[in-house]
Amino acid sequence: MVALEEGRYANEQVIQSGWDSDVFVGNCLVDMYAKRGSMEDAWRVSNKLSSCYVVSWNAILGGCAMHGHGYVLLSNIYAVAANKHLC
Repeated sequence: MVALEEGRYANEQVIQSGWDSDVFVGNCLVDMYAKRGSMEDAWRVSNKLSSCYVVSWNAILGGCAMHGHGYVLLSNIYAVAANKHLC
């Protein structure tokens, strides 16, 4: 839990420094949240990226699989596909 709080602090620092729109930084944040099981935060950061990236999807897929959130992944993919924003 401490790692997740430190990650959220790092995310705040990224936003304050203006790097939150950077693709590489954003994907690192998605990966960090997914690995720690905070899928809502991972989706939130992923949705803020300017485009859909395979790296983000892989991080989210891995996080969902690692933490038993298969249903969350499928429901989000269906929602994204319905809006035609799927890669």
